Amino acid sequence: MTAADLLAKVRARLDDKVDGGNSSYLWSDQEIIDDYANPTREQMFLYCRSLLTDSTTAADLASLPLCRIPLLAGKATYAMSAKILRVLRLKLSSQQQPLTRIAAADLDSVCPGWEEEPPGNPWGYCPDLDTDCVTFIPAPAADDTARLTVYRFPLADISLDSDDELGFRSEYHDDLISGILALAFSKKDTGCDRPDLVVMEEKRFASRLEDIKIELLRRNGTTHTNPVQKAFRTR
Repeated sequence: MTAADLLAKVRARLDDKVDGGNSSYLWSDQEIIDDYANPTREQMFLYCRSLLTDSTTAADLASLPLCRIPLLAGKATYAMSAKILRVLRLKLSSQQQPLTRIAAADLDSVCPGWEEEPPGNPWGYCPDLDTDCVTFIPAPAADDTARLTVYRFPLADISLDSDDELGFRSEYHDDLISGILALAFSKKDTGCDRPDLVVMEEKRFASRLEDIKIELLRRNGTTHTNPVQKAFRTR
């Protein structure tokens, strides 16, 4: 489904028609796509998280790293794309095994004095120490490349200027419509503001999000992360 297809389906559900003369749509194309469709898709991705898995796209449209990070000797922290929802796996080209994920809250207990640790062979990475950054423990002693597998948002916004698909699994495209309708019926304008329909469409959208999340968990399998032990520092 393209943005134009989505717009047509939403207008049909809104029963928003132009009959000629001086009449106009109650909701503009820009409102439906920019103000309703894009926030609804973002909400879907934030809730379901695993709608889009990627291990090959090097960078986002702003050239920020997605699945490839060039590492420099002695440098521990690197910017990452804000499109990343979660890092699932991170491996250096120079190593056989993936690195261990360490939450910022666990850094001091797992690796006391990690800030002063000299460069070496990284054994762990922390994705939440700084916003949209990843920190390697320790900093690499030589130039390298980090290869990531991530859950991420689509790279581009939904746009009527594009004939591209909506950026995620096609079987869930129609599920955006209820979320879009809920926002559309919240518009404070004559003929638009329908609190009763807002409640109905919000419930429908929330129910589908929960169903999609469960479907994706079953499809992708459930992963369990064991607590990081200090023994990993010997790697």
